[in-house]
Amino acid sequence: MADFSLGDAYLELVDDHIDEECVTYYDEDVAELGPWEPKKEEKPLSRIKQKYFSREDPFQVDDYEFYKMYRFSKKTVKKLAETLFPEKRKTMRGLPFDPEQVCCTALKHMGGVSFKDIYVGGNKATALRHFYIFITEVNKQKNSFIEMPAVETMSHTIKALWERYHLWNIVGTVGTSVISLPKKPRGIPEGDNAKNYKDKNGQYALNIDLTCGADNMIYDSRIYAGAESSVPWERSATKRYLDALNLRVFLLGEPSQVLSDMVITPFARWESSQDKNKALFNLRHSMARSDMTHRTMELMKKRFPRLVNPNHKIKIIKQMLQAAMILHNVSIMWNDPMPQELLAADPLAEPVHNVHEEIGQKYFTESSVQIRNELMTTCLQGPMTHNEKQVLNLTMPVNISLSDPQNQDYSHSVFFTYPHNIS
Repeated sequence: MADFSLGDAYLELVDDHIDEECVTYYDEDVAELGPWEPKKEEKPLSRIKQKYFSREDPFQVDDYEFYKMYRFSKKTVKKLAETLFPEKRKTMRGLPFDPEQVCCTALKHMGGVSFKDIYVGGNKATALRHFYIFITEVNKQKNSFIEMPAVETMSHTIKALWERYHLWNIVGTVGTSVISLPKKPRGIPEGDNAKNYKDKNGQYALNIDLTCGADNMIYDSRIYAGAESSVPWERSATKRYLDALNLRVFLLGEPSQVLSDMVITPFARWESSQDKNKALFNLRHSMARSDMTHRTMELMKKRFPRLVNPNHKIKIIKQMLQAAMILHNVSIMWNDPMPQELLAADPLAEPVHNVHEEIGQKYFTESSVQIRNELMTTCLQGPMTHNEKQVLNLTMPVNISLSDPQNQDYSHSVFFTYPHNIS
């Protein structure tokens, strides 16, 4: 039988070839890996670093949840951080909070969350500090976001209010809103008396004087104690601005204000209850004010629920209110309205429209009375809606008949053509 076993020479040749290949592969691997070093034991993270890495990233949640927590879209919060803290950049040095986290902390609190529940990886003191820094920086931006409207903006308001309510040459409202305080405010400055912060009902409160437009922008504001008086119209910044423009435009005023050549207040009860035309004017006057002053405050409170129950020192409450008004304007200027899902879940409070106002004895100039009568006459050019007829039927005395103003004879009256060119 033939011997098929491999010879020793052949086996030695094959073994040498295999050894050469192994050495080649080994050398290549070592070259890639570098010199061998013993594996170092990983040190446990310090407590501070553990807290840093445990911080939640607010931008990881979906868009709707982000809006619910931080009251703005992700895009707006990032833009806000760049606006308020332009010199600060993200860094690991000292493991700080970055500007976006600072903004989110403050906005989450203004959205109603208490400081102790703000986030994981922080504490109450840090949250407080972020909130104070945030509102301070926001208030520095007041002149950029709260300012009187340009002529073009006023023209849009005039057109909108004429189409809705047939009110002529109205460029906005001036009114007062009340912010109730849950208890006696802390930190009242020396010399002030706590009772100055009580409103007419004996509740602690702050008043906000607002000048608003049809787009719910805030043009001017002032915050003061509940028992203090508003700045007289003659000394207001709004009047100085409109006087300088020298235009025949008007603002709708509250019943508590004094009728003037520029601020148009409603008719008193003794007039409106006996005159259906004055009653209709009062109703449209009230609806227009609600669309501006009332809706502006409601939108601001819905965006920042903390305004409904502020419990800081009085100085901080005032700063927070001012910051909220600036941020309200930011939401309009940067086109960031509240999602309809949020408003549907918690709708705005419905306004109460008054036809007959209780107005005390006040001195009115002859010119201001004439201007209001002219505005009432032009208001009657618009036909009554079904809802307006229902309201007037319920509020007018039974012996006062109602008829559509368009069906009446106004040949003796002077009408003003719309729109007037105010530019």
